[in-house]
Amino acid sequence: MEGKPIPLPRTSLLKKKKEQSQPSTPPPPIPERPKNILKPPPIPPRHKDLFFDKISNLLSQPCLSSSIETVPDDESPICNKSINESVLFQNPEYTSIQDLKISDDTSYSSPSETCSIGSKDRPLIGGYTECFNDYKQNHDHEETLEPVFVLPDKDKDSESSRISIRADPIMGLPDRYDGEKITFYGWVECKCGRKTKRYWAALKDGFLKFYDNEECENNSLLTHNLADLVYVGKNVNIPNCVIILLRSKDKTAIWTRVEMVTDCDQFKSWTHLLARSVVPSIKYNNDEFSDLDFGGIVWFKEGTTSQWSQGWLYICNKTLNYMKLNMVYNKKIDIRKIRCLKKNICRTDWCPFVYNTNEGPIVCSQGGSSFYMQGENDTCTDLWYENISNELLKIDNTLEGQRLTDDDIPYIVDKCMKFISTYGKTVKGLYRRNGSALEARTIAEGLKKDPPNYQILREREETVFAVADALRSFLRQLNQPVISTDIHQELYAISCINQDSLLFESKCQRYLETLKKLEIVHYNTLKNLICHLREITDNSDKNFATIDNISKIFAPTLFSVDKHDEDISLQTFTQTTVQMTVLRDLLNNYKSIFSVSDQYNGTVSKIEKAIEEISTSKAVPIGLLVPIHLYHKDNQCFNVQATSKAAEVCSYASGKLNIQDTVEKYDLFEVIKGGALKRKIRSDETLAPIVAKRWLDYDHKECYLLYALDPYPLSLTNHKSYVDDVKMAEPGSKSFKTCHLKLETMNDEVYMIQYNKASKPIGSFNIRDLLWFDGHESDRKPPYEHTLTLLVTSVKFKYKSKFIGYCIAFKEPLQKFEWLNEMLIAPMEYNQSPILQY
Repeated sequence: MEGKPIPLPRTSLLKKKKEQSQPSTPPPPIPERPKNILKPPPIPPRHKDLFFDKISNLLSQPCLSSSIETVPDDESPICNKSINESVLFQNPEYTSIQDLKISDDTSYSSPSETCSIGSKDRPLIGGYTECFNDYKQNHDHEETLEPVFVLPDKDKDSESSRISIRADPIMGLPDRYDGEKITFYGWVECKCGRKTKRYWAALKDGFLKFYDNEECENNSLLTHNLADLVYVGKNVNIPNCVIILLRSKDKTAIWTRVEMVTDCDQFKSWTHLLARSVVPSIKYNNDEFSDLDFGGIVWFKEGTTSQWSQGWLYICNKTLNYMKLNMVYNKKIDIRKIRCLKKNICRTDWCPFVYNTNEGPIVCSQGGSSFYMQGENDTCTDLWYENISNELLKIDNTLEGQRLTDDDIPYIVDKCMKFISTYGKTVKGLYRRNGSALEARTIAEGLKKDPPNYQILREREETVFAVADALRSFLRQLNQPVISTDIHQELYAISCINQDSLLFESKCQRYLETLKKLEIVHYNTLKNLICHLREITDNSDKNFATIDNISKIFAPTLFSVDKHDEDISLQTFTQTTVQMTVLRDLLNNYKSIFSVSDQYNGTVSKIEKAIEEISTSKAVPIGLLVPIHLYHKDNQCFNVQATSKAAEVCSYASGKLNIQDTVEKYDLFEVIKGGALKRKIRSDETLAPIVAKRWLDYDHKECYLLYALDPYPLSLTNHKSYVDDVKMAEPGSKSFKTCHLKLETMNDEVYMIQYNKASKPIGSFNIRDLLWFDGHESDRKPPYEHTLTLLVTSVKFKYKSKFIGYCIAFKEPLQKFEWLNEMLIAPMEYNQSPILQY
């Protein structure tokens, strides 16, 4: 035993013993790669920032964050920073919540200063100071975010501060209410099932709470965290009703929808403050947000080929504003210029980041571009669709309140002017003669109901007068005239400048400067009206609408409205005379006053020329018209008289197509059997016997005339009067027999003689009764591909029979070419007058 070696312990046992002696440390988690790189993972529960977690642990009073949840340190996004940075799917358009910044308005330079988050007399303790100093060193380089809505703290001398944050769309929106320190109370009515109950609602510290009374002593009956708010807006069906949609933390759970009816005087405040809790704070620097009505978080994309992005969407003053996450600027869509709003579009255009949807996004089309938007569920998308549709239906009696074109002109004005310019600028009595009142009312109602899609139909010649009445009636019923009353006196003063005055040279410039004071919609409408009226007066030799006549008619329409005419006095008539003078000056000098370019005049002249060509009446053809197909069937056609000859048709077609000088030869062909058989029509043959006689016995649906390239043009050198060893099948048969063909003259007539193999004649045909068609019926299956089909017109046959005529198959293409040339030349050689030829 002493000589035997001692075995060493196993390596696996030593490794196991070593692991038992050391404390176990779990390996760092490995980030999982998303299964679908195009779809972000589901939104997890929201996290609080470690900075604010430390503050909450050090201070007894809660911080400004709306969330009261506690998150373990190991779940904090800052603790897992190294892990988050290695995740493959990242959105470059957001700044993480860990990079939030405290506004520069707040002073935290020393630990002795008072914290605005806690009590006034509560100093910063050491833990808080250390936390803040570490935080400040890491974020001094970031840009300060300005607050949205800050109320001064009564217990603090300096200005109050607030915290603005930026969201991570993958990790979820931050669990913090963006409209901090907004406090608002009021009585509301909430619907609980079929019953409606009155609550005392409190908007405070990022929560919307409902109490039984105004004391707010007991715990709230209902509490909603506004950090989960994804939509807030009006109810278009119930007055003074606010709809709130909150995201559920559980993805499979039903989202919370709150409908509360407020008092009339508080409705605007509730809607505005709730919407501001969704829209980021950096956008509240403008005064326009005082009228913010709808706000929410949606997915959107610009155009069909762009990528989907998440961001904020809000409606304010008939403008649809949208902004991507963490973008410091927003883009706008004028709702008045939206031409089409639709949903239920193709599934390929749906947002891939929205789950459990059955309807897809909605599309806003405007001026050649499209804007796609989709909420986080179908309910949110439907609410946005209702809101935008409701905004489209809001039309008042002002020019700014109408649906506008891309040129900032109301559709009703633009379409009426275009209709009159197209159909009525040369009509006598235009703008002086009244049209049908019922027709004018119908046109006006249609243009107000759906301006972009309504089309004015010319039902009769008097329709143009009804359209003119609808235009003038619309301008007279406005609350304010096209030329605002604010600049009337300036225009009157400019019109009084005479030619002898030193200011006469700058008269047009003074007009321009004064008219530029108008609103953009008023100015563009006036400019297009003046250009339209000048176009009408340029045709005064036809419609008798001179500049003086138009000035008398439109001066009261442009300078005043119906409600201003209630007080008629001597001054009114005096002003009308001056208004006519102003309008006359605008019409005479419209190019210099409105900066109308020559390009605009060139475009107008081209349109006039096209309209004149369309409206010019052509001579009505008498007799039967026959369509001629160009090159191949169903391509392009032109009609000719049935009495025309083939030579006339070919001459007209060659001139129309400019092919006179080409080397290739074109000719007119008769095609039957759906294109299987084609015959060249001789030059002196009339089309009427073909179309009106022979085709009546045929199936006319399979017959047509074709002007195309001639594959076998006439040759005076390559022709023979006989052909040997051809295969020939009789009508109704597809059995081919060998024979010989030869042309002979008998009794001053030319006959085609058929011989068998032994050179014995077995048949004869007068070439006057023969029609030679190139090709064969496909079912006949001849032995050679070079074939002709011979129809004998003197013998009656059924067109719909299986095999019509004699089918002749040539062994060589040269044989076929020489025989066809002989069929063209033989009638002219043996007869003084031309007869039927191929």
